[in-house]
Amino acid sequence: MSHSLRLGFLIAVAIFLFCPALSTSQTQDKGTGQKIAGGNLTLDGGVPFYRAWLQQDVIWIITDEERAAFKLLKSDEERDHFIEAFWARRDPTPNTFENEFKDEHYRRIVYANEHFGSAIPGWRSDRGRMYIVYGPPDEIKSYLTGRAEEKTTEREVSSYPLEVWHYGHLEGVGQDVAIEFVDVCGCGDYRMRVSEDLRDALLYVPGRLIGARDGREEPGDPRPYIVVGNRPKTKYKDLEDKLNARVNWKTLPFEVSIDTVRATDATSLVPIMITLQKGDITFAEGISGRPGLNILGRVITLTGHVAEVFEDTLEVGGPRGPESSSNTATVILEKTLALRNAHYGIEIAVQEVNSDRGGIWIRAVTVGGR
Repeated sequence: MSHSLRLGFLIAVAIFLFCPALSTSQTQDKGTGQKIAGGNLTLDGGVPFYRAWLQQDVIWIITDEERAAFKLLKSDEERDHFIEAFWARRDPTPNTFENEFKDEHYRRIVYANEHFGSAIPGWRSDRGRMYIVYGPPDEIKSYLTGRAEEKTTEREVSSYPLEVWHYGHLEGVGQDVAIEFVDVCGCGDYRMRVSEDLRDALLYVPGRLIGARDGREEPGDPRPYIVVGNRPKTKYKDLEDKLNARVNWKTLPFEVSIDTVRATDATSLVPIMITLQKGDITFAEGISGRPGLNILGRVITLTGHVAEVFEDTLEVGGPRGPESSSNTATVILEKTLALRNAHYGIEIAVQEVNSDRGGIWIRAVTVGGR
């Protein structure tokens, strides 16, 4: 029963979401003369998603060696494996579902878009590039009318708006690094102005990899770059079984809100907030330890592939005392996922640690719609 119900759900969602777009799902590329379902085949490897991923999402962090390998791939399946392996190589905690490097990378892209955008997206700007690669500086000094505000004794004084970013330490670059950004056009497009030696050091990023190679040789065989290691297994097998069986389980009420924040043409950040009322949670007598909630979430593509998984355990304060004040009347779990712009089904299961009470929430979600 579980397989047929799951298949029926995915088919229904696919029909509902994709029927209006079926007439444009197959296009022809003028440069290659090849047709490919879903978009144009390009010299950068694949449909527009893969081009956008290469030229936008990872443009500042991918190594030359990886870029060359990506362009040698022949199928979308290989490209998908490459992307998964690309992030896995940078994951500081490979035994968990969470990839802190990937999450932080897309958070920085969104921040750059919100704070450094002008006539071009923030991620493409010089400030955006530095922020995405190196993170926030330790200090920023802004001079709206140029360096003259600093009362400098230098002979050449710029009258253009200026920002100076200071980093106490940059790995691979040095100590006490100061980077100047000048808005010559007066349009908010701050361009980096540093010495050639510092520019070269800043713009060469040695992969940001765990156990990275030098990354300067072009690979003749791209297959090593699409090898994905063992994926972690969920801690909450019982919740996974309930999601697979799609049981009608609603003994613990909770609410879910989902938003999307576009990062690039390929990817968006998806904040997910799960909220429970503390009064709905069982505080059983005689059970040692604090009550808790096990939470398992999955993002499912329209082909049934599990694109993302998140899981967590929340401790819940007691029903009386300081923790029961009005500002702690709810229990909230917030997760932010970086997802390819597409249509998905999102499944969430919540269960009390000390009882069988729980519930399942399932919705179809469009990520990255214009």
